[in-house]
Amino acid sequence: MRPCGTWVVTDIPPDEAGSVMASYRSQDPQLVVKQEQSDRLWTVIAVFPDCTPGQLKIHERKHSG
Repeated sequence: MRPCGTWVVTDIPPDEAGSVMASYRSQDPQLVVKQEQSDRLWTVIAVFPDCTPGQLKIHERKHSG
């Protein structure tokens, strides 16, 4: 099943941000961006089409490597 809604991964080391973005891009999102955090780690945000009623619209997690 294709992801839906907004997916946010925080605390990504600089050398792993590209692979996290590539993983999301392989799932055909509408948008994928990365933002540097104040602690020099990265946040990646992927936006997919809207979810159907009852599905979780925002998925947030810390990077686990």
